[in-house]
Amino acid sequence: MPNKKKLSYKESIKRLSTILEKLENQEGDIDELMKDVEEATTIIKQCREKLRGTEEQLSSKFDEIDN
Repeated sequence: MPNKKKLSYKESIKRLSTILEKLENQEGDIDELMKDVEEATTIIKQCREKLRGTEEQLSSKFDEIDN
């Protein structure tokens, strides 16, 4: 990743779109391709964690409402 900070979900989706566009346009060499794929993998993992965490929080809130 360009910087090592965690991106917001919205920033992550934007960055993934940029990487995908770059791949679709066949920009860059094989070394850049590998870096982009590694970055995309990291971002996807972070997004999954964020989505799972949000799902758990929402489920907990709905459980509070039901009780």
